[in-house]
Amino acid sequence: MKKIIITLKIILAACVLTGCSTEYHVSPAGVDGNPGSMSKPFKTISAAAAIAQPGDTITVHEGIYREKIAPPRGGTSDKKRIVYQAAQGENVVIKGSEVIKGWQPVGNGIWKIELANSFFGDYNPYALKLTGDWLAYGKWHHRGDIYLNGKAFLEKEKEEEVAAAAGSWFCRTDENTTTIVANFGKSNPNKETVEINVRQGLFMPEISGLKYITVDGFHFLHDASNWGAPNKKFQPGAVGTRMGKCWIIQNCTITDCRCVGIILGGAPGVQYDDIDAYGDHIIRNNIIRRCGQSGIAGYRGATRSLIEGNLIEDTNYRREFGGQETAAIKFHFSVDTIIKNNLIRRVYELEGNRGASGIGAFGIWIDANNQSIRITGNIVYDTELEPLFFEMNHGPILVDNNIIAGQGVKCIRSNSDADVFAHNLFVDCGYLWTLNNKRFAHYYKPHTTKVLGRKAGAPADNKWYNNIFVRSGLDSV
Repeated sequence: MKKIIITLKIILAACVLTGCSTEYHVSPAGVDGNPGSMSKPFKTISAAAAIAQPGDTITVHEGIYREKIAPPRGGTSDKKRIVYQAAQGENVVIKGSEVIKGWQPVGNGIWKIELANSFFGDYNPYALKLTGDWLAYGKWHHRGDIYLNGKAFLEKEKEEEVAAAAGSWFCRTDENTTTIVANFGKSNPNKETVEINVRQGLFMPEISGLKYITVDGFHFLHDASNWGAPNKKFQPGAVGTRMGKCWIIQNCTITDCRCVGIILGGAPGVQYDDIDAYGDHIIRNNIIRRCGQSGIAGYRGATRSLIEGNLIEDTNYRREFGGQETAAIKFHFSVDTIIKNNLIRRVYELEGNRGASGIGAFGIWIDANNQSIRITGNIVYDTELEPLFFEMNHGPILVDNNIIAGQGVKCIRSNSDADVFAHNLFVDCGYLWTLNNKRFAHYYKPHTTKVLGRKAGAPADNKWYNNIFVRSGLDSV
């Protein structure tokens, strides 16, 4: 017995000194009552998340996981992260949708399904419309969505409109039932794969401020989150940090989300004036496409973060809804943030309302109250409004070594001061600057979020060095 005790003490001491860690495995063939070993994996990612401790790794094996992951804890240091990773070389898909069968034919390609409201649990996206500040058009849209063999349909405001448009849908709810009517054209939805969004926040803690979490190599689809308006209460999205610190989100694809793909947004319970309390994230090498509002957005949470090597495309591609939050990348109240080596293209706005007030369709939108931002090495083109918009900031913003292509009139809009543009290639780009003395933005003690004061927006003290302009330039400045 004495030898056993001595051996256990040695093992415990080794764990303390070197940091013992466990790798848990998850597989669709697993059982949540299993220990999570390679031979006896869990069935759900959430089961592994419930027991993972700092330093542990959760390896998820190939398959489709229809669940919402809400990690209950984070790591304690960069060396003792909790890592969520797809198994190397395996296709791991996390969906916010469910497959729906039992459609009833109505005629002329139209089918309907009636679902008990209890099917949706405590969140029914077909009973909830998009809401929030700065949503300018399409407010009648619901948070749900429908897909036929992976292709999204278009929601209609009136049921009679569905008959005229294959690939469209309409919904209504009462106290007990949710009814969805859809035009499948020549397809039989009971013989094809039809999915509907049912979950919000596919990877999102319910606790604010978790630290040292890595999310690596997953495919996220079909999030049903609300419009991600910037505020302190909560800014929703498909994959988010909930004002955590030192997260790494990398090598993921995030597609076909109702509003925002990756959200670094506000949440309660965080000391906002302490720059060390949140941020410091790495968001890299992700593919983000076909999100209705933004690819990456954040209110305060992008502070001291690196946004690198991401492809963001086809934002608001259906032109269903939008407003003053529509952009591939959109940040408020961020300090010391780097946006580097990203490819951004195809951002759309409301058809026929190009440049209308309250409508956004920008590439990189550094909105208000940001400071010390670097935008370097990016390629931004084919955005229906300006590729770059610096709305209300008091510098510095360094824009260097980018390739920026406009559409012949302007591609940089600014109400901000103390910006530096160096070593960029601008194609078909003009510069639009406007004075806004009715709005005021914060400026901070350098490299902190401690507010020193507020002043109006004026595009002054901007510097231009060694840029190349093709076909348009700075004549209007």
